[in-house]
Amino acid sequence: MNDQQKTKQQLIDELQELRGRKDAFQDIAEQSADAIVTADLSGRVTYWSPGAEKQTGYTAEEILGTHLAEFYLRGGHEEARAIMDRLQLEGQISNYEGATRKKDGEWYEQSISISYLRDDSGTIIGTIGVTKDVTEQKRAEEALRKSEERSDALYRISNLLAGAHD
Repeated sequence: MNDQQKTKQQLIDELQELRGRKDAFQDIAEQSADAIVTADLSGRVTYWSPGAEKQTGYTAEEILGTHLAEFYLRGGHEEARAIMDRLQLEGQISNYEGATRKKDGEWYEQSISISYLRDDSGTIIGTIGVTKDVTEQKRAEEALRKSEERSDALYRISNLLAGAHD
């Protein structure tokens, strides 16, 4: 095999390896229960995972090209700008608590982690966000808080009553 053929074979092998990696990463994104969303630098959705479809009820076809602030954040464009400002300062955001509007209009609570997407030369080309639905966790925390408030109130009342009997 001459050098030109060897180089051609090496390129074919590298291409196959890259395709394999791409397929593996796509499988991860497609099978994740969490929502995985990418957006371009203007905030328009470029990828919408099946996990995002399950969490929101929106299909990828309905969302691709839509600005994230139109449905993803209660604070709309102002909140989106604040998040992007924070991302510029910190380089990534972990466990930001936000809310998304589902297709049926209902809002649900989520924990969002956001990072920049970069091309091979390191240039920022967009963002990637991974969100986990934490609605049930938030409801449980609120129920616990209310229960603790009731317990504290009952304790204070019992102390008052006990003091009245002395």
